[in-house]
Amino acid sequence: MGIVGNSPPEWEGGAPPARRLGDVSALSDLMNEQPEDERAVAYDELAESALAVFGLHAREVRFVGHNSGVAYRVVSSDARPLLLKVHAPQGDSEGLSEPAILGGLTWLATIADVTDLSVQAPVADPAGALLPTVHFRGLSLPCSLQRWLDGQAVDELSIDQARAVGVLLGRWHAVSEQRAGTPAGAVHYDSRYLEHALDDLRSLSTTGTIRQESWQTIEEATTLACRLMDTIGTSAEVFGVVHGDLNPDNIIVADDGTVQLIDLAQLALAPYLWDVGVALYQYSYQEAGVRRALVTGYADARPTLVIPPLALEAFVCAAALGNLAFQCTIPVQRASRLFHTNVHTFATGYCRDLVDGVSFALA
Repeated sequence: MGIVGNSPPEWEGGAPPARRLGDVSALSDLMNEQPEDERAVAYDELAESALAVFGLHAREVRFVGHNSGVAYRVVSSDARPLLLKVHAPQGDSEGLSEPAILGGLTWLATIADVTDLSVQAPVADPAGALLPTVHFRGLSLPCSLQRWLDGQAVDELSIDQARAVGVLLGRWHAVSEQRAGTPAGAVHYDSRYLEHALDDLRSLSTTGTIRQESWQTIEEATTLACRLMDTIGTSAEVFGVVHGDLNPDNIIVADDGTVQLIDLAQLALAPYLWDVGVALYQYSYQEAGVRRALVTGYADARPTLVIPPLALEAFVCAAALGNLAFQCTIPVQRASRLFHTNVHTFATGYCRDLVDGVSFALA
């Protein structure tokens, strides 16, 4: 069974970030202690404190949400729209490491400096820091200020939009190839990451949640994906800085039709095909022509890149495995019927096809 006609599993709460579940942050605890009718005031005070770190006066500040960080849309006194983030996890999210966040900000600054691509370029504080600290009610928290990109997330991409996503992604990766290195603090999406994700699911086989035959299929598919990633290697033309979380919330379309990528939450290193596989997985509910257009656009932007047989299928499986592994760390999710259905679909669909050598990613 391939992707055609099958949406990616409906992960409750949306597509999770590729990181382990951790303790609820001190900021989340602090906010939860506030009376419900006073929390908005507390969030306003947090924004005011963070803006003061950047020496910024704002015409308008609007809370836009929180997950890995509390986010605000800010309109500065000179009318610039900006994204203000306080990098402290809320609810079930785990905080990212400060080196990884700073690495991501530095990478965005590099792209803005060497290309004409529209990115959420960071704004430094008066001392030149991209990730300064805000002190708020006894807490010390990293914060950042970035360019705001206007646009709307779309649930379904058109053929032209999908091709534009592929071209844009290829251009991002080309910057990494030209500026090869080993940035400090980066998160790695590699075979070890997949092995850890598999370990997170292992309890399902020991408790009888999943049939042994299905578990063996997941193990075989993971082995194939790990082997492929190790074979691809880490040379600059195939491995470098990736976005890491290309889901529909992080691909926006401006009023003029321009496609843009947002929410580079952390610096991540992986085979470039990791991003392609994640995008194919996230849009697997769309018709095959959309996925083919995305890959065509990517190939046009990076014509020398060779995609090995079944590589796209392996990276689609890797993306699904990462999602399931995250859900498995959350007790309420792990106990849900939807989660069990997703595990079964993953094993008997994506994994079975990869093990059987079925090319399904673009079919």
